[in-house]
Amino acid sequence: MPRAPSHATADRPPSERVGISRADLHAVVTVDPDSSCLEALALLQRHRITALPVTTPSGQLLGIVTLLDLLLPPDHTLTAPADRSTKVQMVMTTNVITAHPDDRIEQLVPHFSDGGLHHMPVLDGSERVIGMVTQADLIAALFHAHIER
Repeated sequence: MPRAPSHATADRPPSERVGISRADLHAVVTVDPDSSCLEALALLQRHRITALPVTTPSGQLLGIVTLLDLLLPPDHTLTAPADRSTKVQMVMTTNVITAHPDDRIEQLVPHFSDGGLHHMPVLDGSERVIGMVTQADLIAALFHAHIER
């Protein structure tokens, strides 16, 4: 999975750089690639979230599936959710930009602002999903860092 590229932060001293750990890293809810799209929709609804990392049983990231993926097929016609026979692996995005706990928040900004991302899985050193950062987390972390200065 591609990592968020490192951007120079030399213009700010290390004490003023905001690490990803400062963001409210959400506990992660994942889905199996063989789960049905209806099961994925039920998870999204139950947890009041809009994206699920798709993982192996050991937590390795395979992709991500969003509410939009489940409701908007490739031809971009809004439809009812896919039927029980449609598996998550058929609609998930596999080229996922990820972050790691040692990444800096400012590294993620271009992906959320210019890249159109709303969610970014956070992976540990073994490339297992350990959390999720959202646009709201990013804004809150940057706001609190500004207030603390």
